[in-house]
Amino acid sequence: TLTDEVLAVLGEPARVHVPATLSYFTADRASESELIALLGDESLGARHLAALVLGRRRTEGARAALEHVAESIAARGPQEPGDDLPEAEQRLLRETVRALRRLPAATTTTALLARLLMHPNRDVKDPVLRDPPADPALRQAMRQVAAENWGWQESTAREWLEEHGK
Repeated sequence: TLTDEVLAVLGEPARVHVPATLSYFTADRASESELIALLGDESLGARHLAALVLGRRRTEGARAALEHVAESIAARGPQEPGDDLPEAEQRLLRETVRALRRLPAATTTTALLARLLMHPNRDVKDPVLRDPPADPALRQAMRQVAAENWGWQESTAREWLEEHGK
C-alpha cells in the first residue's frame, strides 16, 4: 500500500493497518453475489454502498443478507435511547432498511422492522421511521415509539397510528 511505501522510505516498519474502503464505483460494477459478500465483510469501510446498490437493483436474493446486517447492528446497538450509534453503523443501517423497503413486502422484513422500532435506541429506530410502511403488523411497535416521547419520532409514530389505525 501507499502507507507501507511511505513508511519504508522513512525507514519505519509498517505498523499501520489501513482497512479497505468500498467506493461507489466498485460497488456499482460488482455482481449481486459480490455485493452480498462485500456487505458481510465487517472489516470493509463504506459497506453502506453495497446496500445502496443492492437496493437500487432491487435484489430479492439479498434479502436474507440485508436482514442479517440490520439484526447485527441492532444487536450491538446502544441500549440507552440517547446514546449514538457510530456514524458508519447509522449509514449502513439506513441503506440496509432502504434496500429492504424497495423489495416486495415480506413477513421476515416486517418483523425485522418491528424489532428495530422496539429497540430502545433512537438511532436504531430512525431509518424505519423515515419511511414507515403502512403494514398493520407494525401497530404495536408504533404504539411503543409514540409512548416514548422522543421528539420527531413520537410525532411520526402518532401520525402513522392516526393514518393506519390505533
